[in-house]
Amino acid sequence: MVVPRTFRNENERILASYDYTDIVEGTGTIYYMGFTTINNTTTSWKLTSESIRSQNAAYAFSGDAGTFEKVFDLSVFNLPHTVQGSSIITGNYNFVLGFAGRTSYLTIYIMKWDGVTETSLGSARTATLSANSGETDFTFAVDLTRTNFSQGDTLRVKLEVVTTGDAGTNSTWTIKLDPTDATTGLRVGIPYSIDL
Repeated sequence: MVVPRTFRNENERILASYDYTDIVEGTGTIYYMGFTTINNTTTSWKLTSESIRSQNAAYAFSGDAGTFEKVFDLSVFNLPHTVQGSSIITGNYNFVLGFAGRTSYLTIYIMKWDGVTETSLGSARTATLSANSGETDFTFAVDLTRTNFSQGDTLRVKLEVVTTGDAGTNSTWTIKLDPTDATTGLRVGIPYSIDL
């Protein structure tokens, strides 16, 4: 009698392991850090989960009263993903408003970018600042709208500074960037749905 040999499906031979907390919550969080790269004279603003050196140690918004923004993009997804849950965002900033009477605040958006349209999953902002200058660390907790990302979509983090008041003197905001130091650089936790 010949004993049949059973060849298992390739996917069935893969052993997935999860943190128990991830199993309980049904999500797994990956932390991304803001960083920059340089190619000739072109600077790119990106997100990484690796501890690597950033071309720039910080990003500075500088200008008269108005709205300034900068986006940091993750590489496009090669597979579909679902984002849901709470995002923890930490970092450090300092500001110089220029003169008394001017106010300013920072908003951070977590977004989906499909190459055409930005869709906000959630956001958080600092209090309105009225002191002439200062520096502080921040920690935000942002509840994200459950959102499906398709192959080719991008996770985006947008920083937006709004400054109001009399014109004539530039204000400056500086956001630290350092993937090698999670205590000071921009760090964004993204919770992904786990299909158990």
